Parts: sequence; C-alpha cells; structure tokens
Amino acid sequence: MKQLQQVLFLVFILAIFTNLFAQDYYTGISTLNETFVSDLQTLIRSNYVKKSYDSYDENMIPSFYANDNGNGTNSVFCVYSSYEYIYSGTFTWDTFSREHTFCYSWMPSNGSTSTDEYSDYHHLFPTHQNGANGVRSNHPLGIVQTVTSSFGDATYGTNSIGDAVYEPRDEQKGDAARALFYMVLKYDGLGGLNWNFNWLNGTRLPSLNEGEQNLQTLLDWHAQDPPDLTEIARNDHIYTLQNNRNPFIDHPEYTAFIDFNNMQKATSTGEVDSTVQNLFFTEYIEGSSNNKAVEIGSKSTNTVNLQTDGYKVEIYYNGSTSASATINLTGSIASHGVFVLANSSANATILGVANQTSGSLSFNGDDAVVLKKGIKIIDVIGQIGFDPGTEWGSGSISTADNTIRRKTEVGIGDSVGTDVFVPSLEWDGFAIDTFDGLGSAVLPVELTSFTAKSTKAGVMLNWTTATEVNNYGFQVESRKDKGESEWEKVGFVEGHGNSNSPKEYSFFDNSGATSYRLKQVDFNGNYEYSDVVTVSSVLTKTELYQNSPNPFNPSTKISFSLAETGRVNVSVYNVIGQKVAELVNQTMESGIHNVDFNASNLTSGLYIYRLETPNYSKTMKMLLIK
Repeated sequence: MKQLQQVLFLVFILAIFTNLFAQDYYTGISTLNETFVSDLQTLIRSNYVKKSYDSYDENMIPSFYANDNGNGTNSVFCVYSSYEYIYSGTFTWDTFSREHTFCYSWMPSNGSTSTDEYSDYHHLFPTHQNGANGVRSNHPLGIVQTVTSSFGDATYGTNSIGDAVYEPRDEQKGDAARALFYMVLKYDGLGGLNWNFNWLNGTRLPSLNEGEQNLQTLLDWHAQDPPDLTEIARNDHIYTLQNNRNPFIDHPEYTAFIDFNNMQKATSTGEVDSTVQNLFFTEYIEGSSNNKAVEIGSKSTNTVNLQTDGYKVEIYYNGSTSASATINLTGSIASHGVFVLANSSANATILGVANQTSGSLSFNGDDAVVLKKGIKIIDVIGQIGFDPGTEWGSGSISTADNTIRRKTEVGIGDSVGTDVFVPSLEWDGFAIDTFDGLGSAVLPVELTSFTAKSTKAGVMLNWTTATEVNNYGFQVESRKDKGESEWEKVGFVEGHGNSNSPKEYSFFDNSGATSYRLKQVDFNGNYEYSDVVTVSSVLTKTELYQNSPNPFNPSTKISFSLAETGRVNVSVYNVIGQKVAELVNQTMESGIHNVDFNASNLTSGLYIYRLETPNYSKTMKMLLIK
C-alpha cells in the first residue's frame, strides 16, 4: 500500500508539471515592475487567435469536456450545477448552452458576436440551458443567503443585502472568479472601452437593475478553490487554440498585485490608499443664480490624479436615492491643494478659480452631493434620500439657493481672507459635516449582521454594514478555545470609507478556530470590536486544507482535520518529488490541527505538501515568493 501511494504521488507530480512549458510564456513578466499590469495585458493580447463561438462544441466538447462512458455514449457535466447530460453520436446544443461567465449583456461592446470577447473560450463553459444559464441570466455571482431556487449544486436567490445573485457549486467558484479576472484584464481599455469593476459596478450593472458584482467574494473564491489539474489542463488546451493563457491559473499570486477596480497595479496588501482618506469636500456652494460649485481639498502630501484614479462627483436631486447626475473629474490636486468644480454659467469670480466646469452641475437647493473613487464613497454633504424642501416644510431652507452645504472661512491651500468663497460672495444656509474630524455629525459603522458558517474546507465569515463613515476596514481575529486561547489576527478586509448604503463582506479561514470577532478600524486609528460569533459545528472528517497565506514568504500555516486518532505524516516536496521538509510524523488526536512551515532556507517556486494517514492521503500545492 505504501509503495502504491508513492507511485501515485509521483504520477500526481508529473501531471502537475506537464504544463511547465507555460512558464516560458511569462518570461519578462515581473510583479516588481510598475508596468506589471500593462505588461501582462500586452502578453495575453499579443498573438491572440480568435476562435469561432459556433465552433466551441467542436473545439472544446469532444477534446476536453466529453467523458466516454464506454457504452457508445458520452457525458458532459454542467460546470455550475454538476448536471450530467448523456448523449450518443455528435454533441448538439440543446439541453446545454455556452455560458458567458462575463455575461455578454455586461460587455461594453453590447455582446456583439463579431467581437473577440464574445467568443473568448477562457470564459465560456458548458452549462444546462434552462436550469443554470437561464437562471444565472444577468445576475452577479455571489453568496446566496435566501434561496429562490436551486438546480443540482447551484443556487439562485438574494445575498445578505437583498441583491439577486447566482452561486455556482464550490468546485466552479474559483474557476469562475479567474475567468472574470482574465476578461477584465484582457479587454479593459481596448477600443477606449472600460471593463474594470468600477465601470461594471458603477455603470453597467445599475443600467441592468442589478446589484454589485462583489470583488472581494471573487477573491475569496479564488483563494478557497485554487486551480486544480482539470483547470490547468483546460488552460493548456485553450492555449493550443487561442495562443494565449489565463495568467491567474498559472500564477494565482498575480491577483494580489492588481486592483481590479481600476486595473492599476495594487498597493501592498493591507496598505492604506492615502488618496481615499485625504480627499474630502471643503465647500459646497449653492450661490444665487448659477453661482454653484464644490471645492475638494486634499490633505495628501502627494499630487492626486483625479482622472486616473477614477474620482467623480454625484448629485442626488430632491431626495433621490440614485444619482441624478454624475461628473467624472479630470485634472489633479496638488499637495495640500484644492480643486474647484463649477457650473459652466457661474460668475467670473468662481470661473476664475475653477479647475473644471460642467454644464450638468445643477444643484436645485436640496441636493446631496457625493465624492467617489470608483464605487467607493469618500465624502458626502447632505443625506442621500433626504429632501429638506419636502420633509422640513416651506421655511427658508425649502427654497433654491439655500441648500445643505459646508462652508469654511479658510479652505485648504487658501490664505486667510483670500478664500474665493468667503468674502467674495454671501450665502444663507447652514453647515453639516459628515467627514470625520470636521464636525460632529459623523455616523458610526453600523454592523447589521455577522455570521460564521462551517464549510468542507474551513469557515466562511459574512457580515453586513448599513452605514459607514471613515471606515478603513475590518481586522478579523480568531481563537480556538473559548477563554483558553488568545485572540489572533487572521486577516484584514478593506472597508468602503464612507457609505450610506448596505455593504456586504466575507472572509474565509481554515485555521481551525471556533470563535471570531471583528476589529473595525477607522483611518485615524480608532477601533471597536464586534460581538463574538462561534462556529456552530467543527469539521470532524479527515481533510487537508489549502495553506494560508498562499503565496507566502517565508512562513505559512498548513491546516488539516482528523476524524480519528492515529499516525500522521505531513511532508513538503519540491517540483521533482524530493522531500524538503517533514513537518509531522507522529500519532495525533482527532480534531483540527495546524502546523507552521518556514521556507526561509528554500528558493522561490512551487512546492507540494502532503498529508498521509493509514486511511487517507492528499496532496496540495503552495507557492513561495521571495
């Protein structure tokens, strides 16, 4: 038995590295380069060969998806639901269809069959037409909390904030996430069209009356369901057809270096984006006639490029809950400077200092004004959904030119007595500050739910906020034994800054902990803890889990659960099957266990770790990056 297991392990190693030729594909690509994202885009766009959408059945079904049953029939399985379609003879599109993971209705090209993206095989999968593809429709992928319908292993319903979402089977979640990452990487910016998540969530999905495609959920799925041999083989097969690869299958770590919201190179994991916490409204002016303007100030010590970073101002008319007008900002704000956005018909005093003018900048006396970076709310004056003129009667504040505003005697970057808005013009009205540190009307981060759910691979944490102000994010902490172990930080999830709408978050942990809490941190370093949630059930079957963090440098944690007490071996191997470390070789009790692996004496690369008991063995991959 021992010899057979060793043979099978070597076969596994060889199978993994049948695609080693793919490594040459990435020659010259380095995450250390500032041009990493554009370099990667150039790579997967160069020499791309478009294959016909209509030829997907000939190119992909018989050579990859069809399973010969040995009795004259073949089976194809729905990737979302596991539904088995048995057919004889030639496969035809009847029961099944080709599902676009990046829905063609999401595409800025409107899903034209003549475009490269419509037929790109990297995001096309066989699915059951009526039970899966038709149900998924335009809906974002997400975690279903309230089930509307189910088909096989897939479900459709609403998430924790009530948006319609579609949830694939666990085995497809990472594959689907990587397909979406590939699509936005390959096509964003081509032909002047946006494909990034800021555009998808801020423009396209609202136009379809759909909720947000939660990026963090996709990143979680990418980590929980890493590329397996089948997905690697599919990438190899498509490479022979299209002459390009999905880089997130070959290099899962690449996702850590890309901000998919704007397709820029990401800052280091957990690093604060200083432009988010340093920009805010300094003044909002509803002067007489068309003397309308907003001033945006910066506390940053660096120049902020408004256009590159995707900043915009939204105006919510008459208590509307959706943006009535949106102005995309151009230009930049110098260190500790200000930026003035004015109505194009404003008087000469305002126009003389305006950095940008817009004819659509029309305030009518009771508007909320929102500053955003992509889909993230940075600052708000007023209250979205609140109309003073309607809700406060017919007093003076109900008339035009007496709007909700903030007015300061000295603006950031101005000299005392020379603020263009202070002595040059006079306005009636009042001030409401919603930016932390400028006033007392700051709302706390309101946590409305926090749950911990056991899965076959670990624990999925989900939580929802109703409102957020100055929210840097959430430090996730865990402990294994109530009252007997200390709280440990296991991760961090970035917040939305300032938000008046519900936001949902998720985090996956396989450390074996039984209790969790959130440490909500604002940009000033203040924090508060959530209530503690306890996992209702702990897995008792024997299972090896994905190491965390992965990729890692130089240490990582390997977790596994044992159904019964017995002899256990956990070892690490290099790519040619040589053992480089033996972490465990002893009798261990049933339950969840964790071992630390320090690779400080090893070189960067892919390694294999293996759990072996008398009745169980499993091997998984991990990536060391130094």
